[in-house]
Amino acid sequence: MDPAAAPLKTSNKEELLKIFKKIIPNEKWRLLEIASGSGHHAVHIASQLKDLQWVTSDVVARQNAIKKTIKEAKLLNVHGPIVFEVGKDIFPKQKLNAVFASQLIHVISWKLTKTLIKSLGNRLRKGSQVIFYGPFLYGGKYSSARFEELDRNIKAKDSLSGIRAFEDISKVMSKAGFKLVKDYHFADENHLLHFERLEHIKEK
Repeated sequence: MDPAAAPLKTSNKEELLKIFKKIIPNEKWRLLEIASGSGHHAVHIASQLKDLQWVTSDVVARQNAIKKTIKEAKLLNVHGPIVFEVGKDIFPKQKLNAVFASQLIHVISWKLTKTLIKSLGNRLRKGSQVIFYGPFLYGGKYSSARFEELDRNIKAKDSLSGIRAFEDISKVMSKAGFKLVKDYHFADENHLLHFERLEHIKEK
């Protein structure tokens, strides 16, 4: 199964929800989830954050699975799915307060990762939040043996994909106008990187 499409483990779902409650204020914010997979992240978190308008998106092949999950959940604050594939489709033209991507960066190429981050920098305004969840390398090292194996399996299918270095992600995000707010470490060695868009500075 594609990691980006897999539902979160129960323990991680609750930990992720707890962090979202810290990041997302009790206001009518609009969040875009990139690569929603099955849609289970959306309905779990949005069911507890009633003021948050959650917009799902993914490639064409996953549209029906997301629609089914949303229909069964019967939540008024979960929308979509929008057809969106990084590097293929134009970034959704919506006013957004936050963007979330779970288990995505390591299954797309570094070129596409930089394309995504560039789009985030161009579309999001000051105070907008970006949340990346998944495995990362730290100091060039894997956080667990299972992630080393995962990386080998991913690269065997696509040599351009693979687990990214935290330092590289932070550097590209900084160049795009974001600051790292916090790096959350999960018990299973996944991480959640929380970034915030800084004010646009016009070049002279």
